[in-house]
Amino acid sequence: MHESVIKLRSVHVQLKAYAKLLKGNEDSKNLLEAGDVLIKRILTWEKNVIQPKQKTFQDVINFNNKLNSQLINLAGYINQAAPKVTSGAKTLLNDLLRDWNVYKAEHDTIITTEMSAYNDAYKNLKLPALIIKD
Repeated sequence: MHESVIKLRSVHVQLKAYAKLLKGNEDSKNLLEAGDVLIKRILTWEKNVIQPKQKTFQDVINFNNKLNSQLINLAGYINQAAPKVTSGAKTLLNDLLRDWNVYKAEHDTIITTEMSAYNDAYKNLKLPALIIKD
């Protein structure tokens, strides 16, 4: 889960860098719009999986925990020597994993469909790999 977040954050940084480099280039207008849509999609996905606003341990009071925190909390509960794992914990784990499967499928769609379309649009513009901003 966390590797997926890190990978999409890397894509987000790259998209912002390309947007900055290609700003003002009329030929890349559609590419930049696709990049903006992709950035919004990544940020929305990320906000469902993790809580990016939490920076300190006290932020949990101000910002709701998301899927990763719920799984970490459950793992901490289950990893204790006592009590035995309850049926409620097992049910919660199944619920959280079902939620993760939805977000994992969305993650895969972002990569295989939307990022692929962005990459194709970039290739079609025949842009250089290295761009010096004037």
